Amino acid sequence: MRIVVTGGAGFLGSHLSEHLIEQGHEVVALDNLLTGNADNLTHLAGHPRFRFIKHDVTEYIYIDGPVDAVMHFAAYISVGESVREPAKYWRNFDVLGTVFDAAALGQFLGGVDPRNDPRSSAGF
Repeated sequence: MRIVVTGGAGFLGSHLSEHLIEQGHEVVALDNLLTGNADNLTHLAGHPRFRFIKHDVTEYIYIDGPVDAVMHFAAYISVGESVREPAKYWRNFDVLGTVFDAAALGQFLGGVDPRNDPRSSAGF
């Protein structure tokens, strides 16, 4: 399977990526590195079934090729900040719908970018 792991440079995402690679899957890890750390992925760098993309998952991204699953671990992590700035945290949570909609739509369209496909009504 080809699996996208958001928050791929975080503690959980990096360990999950390693496990998925060990199980024979292909992993595309996304992380903006605000709380994740690229050092968590150094042992996967250069692996033929691993790709890292520095990216904020609250922004649209097109992943070339089919995506079989999305595992969402990208998140802000400060409880105090979440109380002071709830809108920031809501936007981070709301990305779930976008991530899953994009994965499902990309799969339905056979890996075609939905912004450029006449069959798509996606408002990207």
